[in-house]
Amino acid sequence: MSTQPSASLLDRENALHRPILWPLFGTFVALLLLFLFAAYLFDTTLADYLQQQGTRDLVQKLELTRYHQRITQQALLIIAITALSVIVLGVLLHHLLRRTEREIQQTAIDQQQSESGLLNSRALLHNTLEALGDGILVIGADHTFRHANAQFFSLWQIDDSNRHSMQTIAEAIRRQLLAAEPFLQLLQHPPTAQTHQGVLQCHTGQVLEYHSFPVPCAEVRCDQVWVFHDKTRRAAMEQREERALQSRIAISALLETGMASLSLEAQLHAALEIILAVPWLSLEYKGSIFLMEEGGEHLVMAAQRGLSEQLLSRCAQVPMGYCLCGRAAQQQETLFAAHVDEQHQVRLPDMQPHGHYCVPILLCDRLVGVLNLYVPDGYQRNPEEEAFLTTISYTLANLIERRVAEQDLLELRTTLVDTLDHMITEEPHALPGRRRWREKAPRKRKKKTSTRQRQPHRWLAI
Repeated sequence: MSTQPSASLLDRENALHRPILWPLFGTFVALLLLFLFAAYLFDTTLADYLQQQGTRDLVQKLELTRYHQRITQQALLIIAITALSVIVLGVLLHHLLRRTEREIQQTAIDQQQSESGLLNSRALLHNTLEALGDGILVIGADHTFRHANAQFFSLWQIDDSNRHSMQTIAEAIRRQLLAAEPFLQLLQHPPTAQTHQGVLQCHTGQVLEYHSFPVPCAEVRCDQVWVFHDKTRRAAMEQREERALQSRIAISALLETGMASLSLEAQLHAALEIILAVPWLSLEYKGSIFLMEEGGEHLVMAAQRGLSEQLLSRCAQVPMGYCLCGRAAQQQETLFAAHVDEQHQVRLPDMQPHGHYCVPILLCDRLVGVLNLYVPDGYQRNPEEEAFLTTISYTLANLIERRVAEQDLLELRTTLVDTLDHMITEEPHALPGRRRWREKAPRKRKKKTSTRQRQPHRWLAI
């Protein structure tokens, strides 16, 4: 940074010095000339007087001559002293002026440096405020608009090219907030020397967090600084994390039903309860699970929740391609309906408006069944929910397949044991070593239920 004062500043200083310097020197020179003129006039007058008094005696003439010489010497001494005084005074005045000039120059340099530092500080502060991701609003003690950064105008969708006032800001807040009036009262009349914070909900789903700070001052009422932070992204991240946790808990609960000693029907009822209880799914608390019939022509309802008797009778068996569930099974893709439209072929007189998610339950491209869930009327399709329900359908397919395989193995084991027992008891001649077979043949025993059987319903509070 340059420390030399600007040319305009030095010109102003020189213009300030000239009116002081020249009149002083002019005054001293005028006094000196006046004194010399007075001495010359006195000397001339005295000479004329002596010529006119030529008839006087020589003594008087000599006395006058000595007196004239004495006066002349004194006049010359006075002139010399005056000249020396003028010179000394001029030198002192010159040094004084030079010192004053240096002080003024240094003051000007310091002032220029201070102004430059102040400008740099203001520019740094302005750039810092503009670079912040938060919106900043400054309101004066008289409730007038003082300052706002660009992010504030962006958050509240205000055109920053126009001149702003509290009225334009209040209009923008009313346009965006769900409950604007309480916040506007707080914004325009904040309690003295108190900080505030809170959360604002916008019509667009945006979530704004605000903090207010009073500016320190000696007055009763001071300026107020308001900071607005858009926490929509953070809230969305927190919501996604919470949904992911709830989804993992739900899938874990479904897997635990596979470890419990339950029949297939009981397991499907427990699985349906778990799915309907997931908090972040926008589902009505009713639905059903269909399994594919062995012939591959019908879906059979295996579990349900909250369905009327008439609907249970109409949907006990659903042909392939009939209504939403049959079409989802036939097309092997998820179908969504926001209303009871032309796709909804099963209709009842007292049926309430609703929508559907119909998700096919597939295992390696083989249809196992259909998961039928209800959503509120007019609900918009949600890809995140649909992806989660697809994951749930894959989990259900594996659980169903495992449970069916267990039942098939149990039936095969029972058949094999019955066959061997019949052969041992009824046709002993057909088996060599029948005594050994009789001793080793397994007998039917009533299956005991473990007291430590897992209870899948403990997950229903998820």
